[in-house]
Amino acid sequence: MISQTLGEKLKKIREGEGLSIRSTALHLRIKDAFVVALESGRYDQLPGEVYIRNWLKGYATLFKISEKDLIDCYEHEKVKSRYSVVNCFLSPRHETKTPLTQQLRRLIFFIACFSIIGYLGYGVYSLVSAPPLEVYEPLDHVVSRSTTLHIRGKTSPHSKVLINNQEVATSPDGTFDEPIEVSYGLNELIVRASSTRGKTRVVRRTILVEKKDSVSTNLPLEGGNHYE
Repeated sequence: MISQTLGEKLKKIREGEGLSIRSTALHLRIKDAFVVALESGRYDQLPGEVYIRNWLKGYATLFKISEKDLIDCYEHEKVKSRYSVVNCFLSPRHETKTPLTQQLRRLIFFIACFSIIGYLGYGVYSLVSAPPLEVYEPLDHVVSRSTTLHIRGKTSPHSKVLINNQEVATSPDGTFDEPIEVSYGLNELIVRASSTRGKTRVVRRTILVEKKDSVSTNLPLEGGNHYE
């Protein structure tokens, strides 16, 4: 029995609920083409990892299914896809096994040397470059009706994180989850991650906060969310 892909499962659940691609896209506030790509497993046609995970959360909420199961299925398909690509390049043409030749030993030696050099080079690069910074929530250009937002993201361990010039706590692995108060109207959030050597990386988010009794005529950009 052939198991269904994540995309096939999403499509089956959507059709079982009687929702069209257009209706689902409107609920998730994304383009119709993104729904089609997600249900077809064409992840290379989607904006990026953060958006895919966010939309899977949206599917889970919309259809009242397990968010963890969807994320686990997505991770499994990613790993399986990478493994298939590696096998495609590394599988031998013939099943006959031969002993290691001198040329093969040299090749392994050179690969090991390049790996060590690459590792050392990455270590030097990490010391002189700005730390990585990802802000998972909120996405950019979203509409919220709450003046309390949770800023969730990740940087490298030991990096200092500031949100609008206020330092926030980070966990040992570099993740952070900080509630902040914003005002009604347009707000700009500036998230900074600074290394111990003073290198800084910045991520900006623009958030529109509306009063609950107001009717919005401005929808967020594709990939955004609407927070209550």
